[in-house]
Amino acid sequence: MKNSITLLLVVLISLAQAQTKKLPLLIGTYTKSCDSKGIYVYDFDTNTGDFVFKNATEKVINPSYLSLSKDQKRVYSVNENGVESTISSFQFDATSGELTNLNQQKAQGADPCYIINDDTNVIVANYSGGNIAVFGKKRMVVYLSLNKWYNTKEKEFILAKKTHTYTWCIFRQIKNTC
Repeated sequence: MKNSITLLLVVLISLAQAQTKKLPLLIGTYTKSCDSKGIYVYDFDTNTGDFVFKNATEKVINPSYLSLSKDQKRVYSVNENGVESTISSFQFDATSGELTNLNQQKAQGADPCYIINDDTNVIVANYSGGNIAVFGKKRMVVYLSLNKWYNTKEKEFILAKKTHTYTWCIFRQIKNTC
């Protein structure tokens, strides 16, 4: 009897927790040719699929791709704008949905289209630039010197762009420890 009551309590608690599971939903948009604000923050209910608007940024240029840090306290965005493209970092308050702009750096290539982050770096794929750029998280400073980048076609660090390549994605290689 005790086991049945304990099992019933565990199931009820689990169901109660599952019913209240909400996650932050961040949506990046294009802003140059429309009246979009940039980054929109919603509460997303994983059980119902409903989402509720919380907040939005102002005057962020084309934050078309976003990356949330593991601790969910920072948001990194690309800012697609041709050769004037940048990446931005924001302080993120999941409770209020507020995004506070912390820093912005040149993307080191045209039209960034993908961004990922880990504990130490932010890595950006620049579509029209045909390159990737690695930024240190501590200061959002480029680790590579400003005249070097990784050319995805040549598969080497180069000093000057030799050919035009479109870079659109970055995969982290996970080392097999078995």
